Amino acid sequence: MLKEANQLYSPGVWHSFIFWITTVLIALLVLIKKEAISTALKKGATFVSERFWKWLRGKLALNQPSDGNGKTYKGVFEDYWYESMPDRWFFSFMHDGIRSTVRINESHLLGKLKRGTLVEVDTIVRHNHDYESVTRTREISKG
Repeated sequence: MLKEANQLYSPGVWHSFIFWITTVLIALLVLIKKEAISTALKKGATFVSERFWKWLRGKLALNQPSDGNGKTYKGVFEDYWYESMPDRWFFSFMHDGIRSTVRINESHLLGKLKRGTLVEVDTIVRHNHDYESVTRTREISKG
């Protein structure tokens, strides 16, 4: 009986038991860390992806009219000029006897229009700017 008890408490049996328990604990820790790292990486990638696409959509929308920020002016073209104070370009037109002046960013599209021509001018009102950008001009035939 004593011999059996000594075998149970022999260093070889305990070493293999401790080694087995240690291996299981390390495997559990690796699995838990793997899941935590994987979850953190997924959340980080999602965050970066959302920020990037939001930024890109914002940059792409700068040159595209969206609902509510495009305007069309129709009338008889009068003039196109520059004023140093407040450092901006303007164009004016007459529609139904009312003269209107629009503050714009410089545009080569208005330079070719002749006074007295019936025109349609499309502009974009840019967010946080006090001027409009001309996107299209079109001469309209009378009649």
